[in-house]
Amino acid sequence: MEITALAFSGAFLVAARDDGRVEAWRIGEPSTSRVLRTAGDEPVRDLATDGERVFGVAGSRLLVWDAGLDLQADDEFSCSAHFVSVTPDGIWLAGDEQLVRIAPDLSQGWSHSLPPGSTTDFDVHPSGTHVVVVKDALHVRVHDGENLKPLHTWSRESDRNAQHVSVRFTERPDHLWMTVNRSYEVHRVSARKGHAVREKTRHSRRLESAWAGPVALCGERRHLAVLQNGSDVHLWDLDLERPTFFAEPVVDTSPEKFWSKLSRVPKLAAAGPGAIKVTKTSRQPDRDAAVTALAVAPKGTMLALGGRDGTILRCDTRSGGIEQLGAPAWLVQPRCAAVTRWPTGALHGLRGDEPWIVRDGVLARLDLEHPDRLDGVPLEDYPPTEYDHARSSPELFFHDDLVYRLAHDRILAWDSSTGRLASMIATPGVPHLAGDFAYLTIDTPPARDRFPLWRFDLGVRRLERIDDVVIDTSAVDVRAGVANWAHLYTVGTHVGIRMFFEPEVAFLIDPEQSSLTTQVPTDFQNHPTDGNRVFAATSDGYRRIDLDDATTLERRFSASLGTVRWERELSGGRALGFQRDSLRIVIASWQTGELLHSLCGHGHHVHPMFMSPDENSLLSVDAAGFVRLWRL
Repeated sequence: MEITALAFSGAFLVAARDDGRVEAWRIGEPSTSRVLRTAGDEPVRDLATDGERVFGVAGSRLLVWDAGLDLQADDEFSCSAHFVSVTPDGIWLAGDEQLVRIAPDLSQGWSHSLPPGSTTDFDVHPSGTHVVVVKDALHVRVHDGENLKPLHTWSRESDRNAQHVSVRFTERPDHLWMTVNRSYEVHRVSARKGHAVREKTRHSRRLESAWAGPVALCGERRHLAVLQNGSDVHLWDLDLERPTFFAEPVVDTSPEKFWSKLSRVPKLAAAGPGAIKVTKTSRQPDRDAAVTALAVAPKGTMLALGGRDGTILRCDTRSGGIEQLGAPAWLVQPRCAAVTRWPTGALHGLRGDEPWIVRDGVLARLDLEHPDRLDGVPLEDYPPTEYDHARSSPELFFHDDLVYRLAHDRILAWDSSTGRLASMIATPGVPHLAGDFAYLTIDTPPARDRFPLWRFDLGVRRLERIDDVVIDTSAVDVRAGVANWAHLYTVGTHVGIRMFFEPEVAFLIDPEQSSLTTQVPTDFQNHPTDGNRVFAATSDGYRRIDLDDATTLERRFSASLGTVRWERELSGGRALGFQRDSLRIVIASWQTGELLHSLCGHGHHVHPMFMSPDENSLLSVDAAGFVRLWRL
């Protein structure tokens, strides 16, 4: 019994099934439902609400339920409709053949014929001045809301591999939000021609998948939900121009899910002896989506997804909880206790065992229970924060009475009690902290078999160049190197260098002897756990490495968690990390790979994460500045 439509109405979630049945589920009581319409010949294809009434279309019938969800009207009109929308000025219907506007009191109606073809999407601007219809998935028609006559017509048919267009009006009737299947972005386009709108600042509205659509807007039209890969949902706050929630509630491990995430697939042909060329590229074909209906609650507080198999899932965007209506327990436990945002980001570091941050130029101890609080000391002449999720060491650290910031080309120090700027030293490269020193190199050395190394002494605040580190050419083929070939990393007191040869190699460095020591996995800097151990990816999972004895192979664990950036090791043999492909925080047993906790909700990549001393609370910050407090 496929779900054909969903709508939030007051304390209820209304759902329609393809056998014609309509049900209402009270939020907070997911185990029982109220039947609003029994099974019939025509299923209800779309639902809409104006806050007081619920409207549904079933073939050529318009169904209206009042605020108490009692049937108020069941009227028949002259054509069949697939979509319904409501504005203060009327009720709007769209089918394959006609576009219809009905007076709010259902007393009279107006219609306009549509060209041949299937109507695949539909929306009305809240002012009622403009209507948009998508024909045959790719052809967009904008109509005048008063007389229903067409104003603009354009198509995405010429876009390579475009297969489906979803559109919704922005706050302006001459602009549309648009997702094109295979586009990887939510676009703001002109309703007149479909061209991208020139904006004062270029917002990146990038999605996690190229399989985008359909879309849904909440009643006040400030939160946009986009379905991806047929099952994943991404919620955007249109005021902030940022994703605020992401969930993958439908577990789908089928090969089609994997293939749908791939980019263009090349078609090759012979171009001569021993040579080939790319003749064209194509996308993997679509498949039937697992999710067939989508709805957003007012202010974006909840999402609902209806499945092809008849299941209904409700996502609480604040707590991160996901429940299946009709099931006795939560699919994903609600764990998020608070959500806030740091618009300008923050730098982080440890003072003793306590996490400290610099946000909006103010140095303060991080209060995990109240991340909005900022009781601290303003730092003199503090430069703008530069977000760097790839840095392996914190950008903020303490030494004696000073707090240091590692920027991309300088090291700054302030008195931590007064905020006075104590020193600012320019550096020829990006510095990385290791114990009482910060180390740096430059990307383009004068010789391929060696590279220069600088060291900044935190005790005396002096930058000095130490001897060049010599590469053992018997172990590393420097002839295969490229110009931009070395990158420095630190983990605790250990210093490492990653060299972009073919294949890439990485070594630990002994700064005192200016030499390479032990070869380590090239991705070890992406999987730190503490000052001495790291996680490193292998072909069949991960392994834990002790950097004091990196040749010793410690216990491996499973690859079932996919692409995880491990952040730290917890007590009881557990590991904390962030899974990039599903945008979720995971806690797993590093010994067995068993997933212990899955925290869904962040709409962007997460870094950093802060754990309370008792490991019962977790504070996570994503690249868009959204901060979530989780109860474990």
